Amino acid sequence: LLRDGRAVVESNVRSFGARYETQMRNWAWATRTIVQTLSDSGADSPFCVVRYEDLLQSPETELRRLLDFTGLDSERFDFERARNMPVRGSSTFQRGEEGVDWEPTARTEDFQPLRRWRDWGSGRHDRFNWLAGSEMEAVGYELTGPSAGTLHVLRNRAKDVVWRLGAARRRQSAAQRRADREASLVDD
Repeated sequence: LLRDGRAVVESNVRSFGARYETQMRNWAWATRTIVQTLSDSGADSPFCVVRYEDLLQSPETELRRLLDFTGLDSERFDFERARNMPVRGSSTFQRGEEGVDWEPTARTEDFQPLRRWRDWGSGRHDRFNWLAGSEMEAVGYELTGPSAGTLHVLRNRAKDVVWRLGAARRRQSAAQRRADREASLVDD
């Protein structure tokens, strides 16, 4: 299952308090892995890629394609029930006070998972396009927002440096926490 990277990023930030930069990088890495796996598998690929957006907008068409791919009888499948499946674990729809609600909830017009990233400002689009734009295009998604010019390149290269410095600090802090835990076990 493949989903627009911007929606995945926004969903992870809203649901789990993740950092935008981390999620953008994670989605790009995962998508590169998918693209490479599909490329390596050749014409007789044992994989069937389904785009989340296509499944949501045309469930019967996509489910029939999946059933055909797996060799299952589509005449035995309850497409109406699939169309009316409840929502579970949405980052914005029917959130409980504790955060994401994993209980089934009936869909209403308020459930709009394809629009979550539409409120991003140009800076966030710019950064996403820098980090994951080629992966988005490789899997058939269109980019939005700015992503050209000298200022775009300079701004994103500076952010890459800041990211690398922060990542080094995070690794160092994690190593220190592990060492502290190990030392406390020895002391006990």
